[in-house]
Amino acid sequence: VRTFLHHFEFHVDLVVARQPTFGDGLLLACNLPEEGRDDWSPANPRGQREAAWEKNEQCGEMYIPAVRIVKYWNEGLGKPLRSYHAESILYHALDGPLDYGEAVVRFFDAAYDALAPGVLTADPGAPTTYVDERLEDEDRRHARERVEQARASAHRALEVDDVGDA
Repeated sequence: VRTFLHHFEFHVDLVVARQPTFGDGLLLACNLPEEGRDDWSPANPRGQREAAWEKNEQCGEMYIPAVRIVKYWNEGLGKPLRSYHAESILYHALDGPLDYGEAVVRFFDAAYDALAPGVLTADPGAPTTYVDERLEDEDRRHARERVEQARASAHRALEVDDVGDA
């Protein structure tokens, strides 16, 4: 749904969900005819939110802003990664407070590894599932190429003392 609030356009995505017969989380309606899917996919939005809050606290309140930086990069390149995939990679890459430049370099290093063929990224909110299990090989290759380019730039920028030059 596209709407406006105080002259700013924003979008709201609604997904049909139901409680599973057993277990935690939700079952989300998944209708992807191009992939031959019309089923209910397990998800745990509450677990995702709690994992993000815990990681943010563990990282000295810099994780959530770092996620925004990574998602801004991803948007600027036409989303080579699905948004939550990028967030999940960063989640696994950080283990404590860092400055944002170091966090971004960690993200690109981790993303390069996570996009290698056969590697899957666990969902922070539901660690027994993977956020990229349906990622096509060609999309994985393309994303890895984009990450590799950004990774080299991020490493060079981190080595420069002057912020303007970086």
